[in-house]
Amino acid sequence: MTLSYPGIIPLAKDMSVEDILAFADKYALGSEAKRGSVHFLRVCVPGGIMTLDQFMGVAGIVKTYGRGYAEITTRQDIQTHWIDAEESIEIFSKLQTLGLSTDQCGQARSIVGYGDVRNIMGCPVAGIDREEIFDATALIRELKSFFLGNRDFMNLPHKFKASVSGCHLNCTFPEIQDVGFVATKKEGGRTGFVAFVGGGCGSPAKMAKPLGLFIEPEAVFDVAVALLEIFRGHGRRASKSTARFKFLVEEWGAGRLRSALMEKVSHGLEIYAQGPPPTSGTEHIGVNRQKQGDRYYVNFPVQGGVLTCEQMFQIASIAERFGRPEIRLTPFQNLILSGIERKNVTIVIDKMEKIGLSLKASPFSWTALSCAGGFCSKAPESIEGRTDDIVKHMEKTFPTSLKDMNINIFISGCPHACARHPVADIGLQAVSYRDGGNIHVGYNIYVGGGLGANSSFARPIIKGIEADKVSTAVEELVSKFLRDKSDGETFREFYRRNINLGAKI
Repeated sequence: MTLSYPGIIPLAKDMSVEDILAFADKYALGSEAKRGSVHFLRVCVPGGIMTLDQFMGVAGIVKTYGRGYAEITTRQDIQTHWIDAEESIEIFSKLQTLGLSTDQCGQARSIVGYGDVRNIMGCPVAGIDREEIFDATALIRELKSFFLGNRDFMNLPHKFKASVSGCHLNCTFPEIQDVGFVATKKEGGRTGFVAFVGGGCGSPAKMAKPLGLFIEPEAVFDVAVALLEIFRGHGRRASKSTARFKFLVEEWGAGRLRSALMEKVSHGLEIYAQGPPPTSGTEHIGVNRQKQGDRYYVNFPVQGGVLTCEQMFQIASIAERFGRPEIRLTPFQNLILSGIERKNVTIVIDKMEKIGLSLKASPFSWTALSCAGGFCSKAPESIEGRTDDIVKHMEKTFPTSLKDMNINIFISGCPHACARHPVADIGLQAVSYRDGGNIHVGYNIYVGGGLGANSSFARPIIKGIEADKVSTAVEELVSKFLRDKSDGETFREFYRRNINLGAKI
């Protein structure tokens, strides 16, 4: 039997007041109701970078309390399920020792006004990527440390999602964050940040607006805090469905928000109409040379982000022997090992393949996203399983023709779009529909979404197609593209030009 504490920690009956005070503001379990799991644990990994000790410690928690099953999320967290509320303090104590915290898991509070700052995303190859503009790791850690358990920012109208990145690929999806800071170089070589504000993929999807400021690196912290203060003071609180920051930005416009911000922050800001160089917001695929001389990092695709604790322990062993003592998690649910000497790259690749993480797969394996629909009551079926079926079908159907075409497929189990399907080349959203007296699982299919230059949301072309026919429908979309595209035309460009072609399927 458990006692009910205001939705943050499901408490065992013998917990003390001291236990509550020690963990209430920094740790939480989420609620779910599928596959026999009542509570899940979502461990925050700021910027996606964790030490080897932290990774192994989480693997131990996954093994002991989560039936050996873990997921890398689209916000660079690690999630596990089947958590017993009676063991929550034990788990939180272990995380505290590791220097880790959890997501506050907002579904535990069904009313408006209990929002918090979620895991702050960052480029997973910060500090090692040869083409990065700025290493934002220190900024992310400073912000995370400030907001963690800070009660002044735990009564936001709704959750708040942020990213800070100096990545040349914009791999953190800044245009769909509540605020996305993106490093850029100004004329004369000065490095600073621009910001996108008011984005989000959940219905209704909103593309973030450029704030119109050049932000010196030392001002990013103050700007982030000021934006949260503005949201806290002026965000909508009448309904949780309209309480996100994107609705305030839509109501005010970027100009009014910028003026309010500059009243709070008087240093390090300049009016700046330009943004960062347009990029596609894609993944750091495969083997890449680092800025550190003869060292390399390798990005291994993890289908649906799913790992077993045994794989996690083996990954840690490989990293400890051949690389840098850290693990990096990507916004595409993949995993990166870094600091590998050139002579050891092939050895690492071979060892990782033996534990089920192969580089021989198609680009789909790196760029397919999946929500945790297998556990979420909002999803009508296992989205992880459906994603795996589609990727395998595509790899079998197009073994070589898509090698250099990074067509992404993002699959969500509901309109909340945890897998970002509105900005995918091919976006899928699971739905339930009635056929006579029976309820079936189907999918709505969207095409032509993308970020960077000419960013746009995907447009629906098929509604409620039977789940078992989805792989074939995706195959036909790709076949049509390969057959009819112009020279140099991307999948997104093709379907934005010929959006009605998909309706013929």
